[in-house]
Order: sequence, then C-alpha cells, then structure tokens
Amino acid sequence: MCLLLFSNGLYAQWFYQVSNTPNKLNKIQFIDSNTGYIVGGDYFIPSQNGVVLKTTNAGTNWISLNYGGTGVLQGMYFLNSLTGFISGESEIKKTTNGGTTWINIPKPVPFEVWGIYFFNELTGFISGSGSKNFYLYKTTNGGINWVQKFYQSGDISSYSQFYFINSNTGFVTKEGLIRKTTNSGENWNLITTLGKDIEFYNENTGTSVAGTFGFSGAIYKTTNQGLNWTTIENQSPGVFNNAIDFIDSTKGFVVCDSGVIKYTSNGGNNWFRQNYPNNLRKTLNDVQFLNEITGYIVGDDGLIMKTTSGGLTFINSNGEIVLGFSLSQNFPNPFNPSTIINYQLTINSFVTLNVYDINGKLIKELVNEKQSAGSHEVNFSGEGLPSGVYYYSLTADGVTIDTKKAILLK
Repeated sequence: MCLLLFSNGLYAQWFYQVSNTPNKLNKIQFIDSNTGYIVGGDYFIPSQNGVVLKTTNAGTNWISLNYGGTGVLQGMYFLNSLTGFISGESEIKKTTNGGTTWINIPKPVPFEVWGIYFFNELTGFISGSGSKNFYLYKTTNGGINWVQKFYQSGDISSYSQFYFINSNTGFVTKEGLIRKTTNSGENWNLITTLGKDIEFYNENTGTSVAGTFGFSGAIYKTTNQGLNWTTIENQSPGVFNNAIDFIDSTKGFVVCDSGVIKYTSNGGNNWFRQNYPNNLRKTLNDVQFLNEITGYIVGDDGLIMKTTSGGLTFINSNGEIVLGFSLSQNFPNPFNPSTIINYQLTINSFVTLNVYDINGKLIKELVNEKQSAGSHEVNFSGEGLPSGVYYYSLTADGVTIDTKKAILLK
C-alpha cells in the first residue's frame, strides 16, 4: 500500500499492485472494470526492452505478454478487450485476441511511433519522430497503407499522443506543442505551444499540462476548444506534468515527475498538490480513472498504483482511516447578499475556508484556525463583490476536502 503524504500527517490512499518488471511503465488503458493493459520501456536505457502487461482481475495480477518485439513501447490504443494496437521505438503491432498473438503493421517510413489512435479497425493515426523529423500518418485500411498528413523537419520529439473529442475534432501533442484537426485528421493546425497532454470533459472545455525541458510544468485551461488558453498554475522547472485525466466535469488528476500528484475538484480552476514520502519519489507517467472511486497510475521502475476511494481517502498517522470530512453546498444558492456554508470535521483540524473568483484569485478568507471535530457553519457575505460565480474550498490540516460553486446574483 502507498500512502501519499500531505503536510501534517494525513494521507491519500493508493495501493501498490505487483507488475514484476523493473521497466518504466508509460501508458495504461482499462477497457472495462477488470481488463486493462500497460505498455512500457525506457528510451534512454538502450538495454531496457519493451513490455506489455495485462490484467483481467482489476489489477490484482498483471501478466507479461509476449508481443514479439524488443523496442521501447510508448503508444497504445485498444478498441475493446480483444482488439488493440501498440507502438514504439521499433514497431507497430495489432492483436485481435487480447494479446495472445500479435501481427506486425509495417511503418510507412523508419521512425519511432510514439502516438497511436484508431477510430475502428480500419481508420487510425500514428505520430512520432525519426532522423530529426516529426511525422503524422493516417490509414483507412488498417495500416496496409499510410498517407502522410503532417511533417516537420528538425524535430526530435520523443513523446507524442492523440486525443479526439469526436470523429472530426482531435488533437496531437508533441513535447510542448499541440496541433488540432477539425476534419478527421486530414489537416493539423498548430493551436498552442503549451502542452504535453490534453484532456477535454466536454466539446469546449479542456485542460493542457506542460512537462518538457525548458517549460515550466504549468497547467492551462480552454473554454473554446483550444482557441485560447488561460494559465491556471505555473510550476518552477523540475516538476514536470506528464499526464492528466478527469473523472467528470469537476474532478481531475495530474501526475508528474518526483512522485507528485495534483488534484482539482472545480473543473481545473484550482489544483492542489499531493506528495509522496521522500523514499517513493518515482516519476509518474500516466493516470486513468474508471469512475469516481477507481483509478490507476503507472510510473518508473514498474510502479503501478490503484485507488478505490477516488484518490482522496484520508488515513491518519496511526494508520486509521478517517472518514466523514465534508463540505456542504451553500444555502441559499444563488444568493444575495449572504449565504451559509456548512462543513463537517471528523477530527480536530486546522481549517481554512477560502473563497475564489472564477479565475482562481483569492477573494475572502472565511476561516483560518484550529477547530474541533463536529459541524461548523460560516456566513459568506457578498457585500462589495460583483455578481458572478465564486468557488469556496475547505482544507483540513493542509488537505483539500472539497471545493464547491456559489453564485452571487444582485
């Protein structure tokens, strides 16, 4: 079991799962609640071969699949529990029987295929780099033939992946750049230099994370399908964001180097940091949540983690599970000029209750003190504030319990 350390002895609960491999694990995809796949390998360690892992019991056991290759694997996309594609340094392969056997798909030119995505068994995309060039190809016959859709010379990106909102609109990322298509991948236009991974929870609203050398490891948000981006968080160099996943329109996670996990409960407007204990500071490479409570993280040195509590179950320093922290919706809502906020503490805690505007700017500090266990009530007055949407966030002993939205109408 892994306990993610917060500032004063509370923990977020993640459980280790056994992978039986020392490899760097790069990408994870669960097809359903039981069946999942992982690909891995470290590009910077020539002696480390690629690996494909599979579970059919929700990660209790992982088996290594013989995919018939040796190169590092970075890309993966499964259409269902049986049919999927993997790609990487040396090859592109396809399985139609859950990884029991694999067939080779020839590459159109010699390059390292880091990103792969298929709409169905016939139509798909690959991207990556080779000979200091970046390539993006499309197939409509299952990889028998590939048509080049984008090319950039002088590029040695060692990371690329796809994200599609629908059959027409999608994105490809590559080491701090994001390109967008609105015609099913026929054309790709540069929209921002601010990203490594990207996630949308509706057709317009999405979040991008940066995580490459020379970038600040920041988080950005768009509300117009990538046309404009707002900086949500700047991070000093050295903590790079690697992947992002949203559970729903409010809750999301970012995984980073040095074992850092970031969490939002208000749609990405604010992010709160969770840290490993110092002896577990492994780089985290990918994250996937299946629902509100079940999620997985993979990282370096064969690290696989699982939560069944939404990543935010708290355990005290004695190993006892602490439940019952809660933040209620303010009432009335909408309100004018004041509203009541109630919250519940299970144990005595140092509490902060802050109000932020829609841009994440701190507006009011309602509570900042040690409080006893039990129910608490606070009045929030909107006197002097303009009408609009505000967010109030409850923190107990440095751990963010929840964030909710309040609407002031005058």
